[in-house]
Amino acid sequence: MQPVAVYASQSLKFAAPVYVGDEVVAQVQALQIKAAGARHIVKFATKCFTDGEETLAIDGEAMAFLPTLQLSAEPIE
Repeated sequence: MQPVAVYASQSLKFAAPVYVGDEVVAQVQALQIKAAGARHIVKFATKCFTDGEETLAIDGEAMAFLPTLQLSAEPIE
């Protein structure tokens, strides 16, 4: 079985505390997609919120290598 993605790196800034029992909402947005041969290098913005999405708790970026690229505008539930 071929991997879906290879997670290459991530940088994080912890902007606010998160406590046991807090509900955390995570958001990931593709910022840049670059073809590299048969695979794709994707740079993502990553954010985590608490307090009903009012407080930014974690802010960062990530990079992953994808063997295929399938785009969808529908959110994943």
